[in-house]
Amino acid sequence: MSLLTVIENWINNLMAVIPRQRPSCAMLQQARLIAHRGAHDRTLGIIENTDAAFARALSCQCWGIELDVQCTADGMLVVHHDSNLFRLWQRPEAIADLSFQTLREKVPDILTLTEVISRYGKSLHLFIELKVSVDEAILYETLKNLTPIDDYHLISLDEALLRPLKCFPRAALLLVPEHNNVNQFCT
Repeated sequence: MSLLTVIENWINNLMAVIPRQRPSCAMLQQARLIAHRGAHDRTLGIIENTDAAFARALSCQCWGIELDVQCTADGMLVVHHDSNLFRLWQRPEAIADLSFQTLREKVPDILTLTEVISRYGKSLHLFIELKVSVDEAILYETLKNLTPIDDYHLISLDEALLRPLKCFPRAALLLVPEHNNVNQFCT
């Protein structure tokens, strides 16, 4: 275990035991619930990043959903966290190696970003996490009927995926912080 990991764990444990003031009712009423990868629940057969997970988030009155975008071999933006199909679908293929038609035949439950937008784009705030480099023109065209910041944000753990996106307002592009990239937020 690295020294950084030891320090991080120590700080996390310390923060866990420091008493905190209970939030006021007004503050709690202002809280916005965001369903990470939708309101998925394997025990109910609701798989993450699927229509069922997003529909459940809407029915649970969540304010928004976080979803992950991958790109097929033919450039289709699809909603899936992992780069391959193994963890959720027990299939060995990588999404980037498949055409959209082949992907849809193998796993019909994987949605396109366009499908998510048409079903949930005006009902839920979308936090669209870019997992891979995408064609900006395709992304812009896909999101053109939504308003950046009001309807969606583009997020990533990798600044290099957000940097080339010039068609979107900077405030709509959010870098997800990790302990090793915090300095990027200070510029």
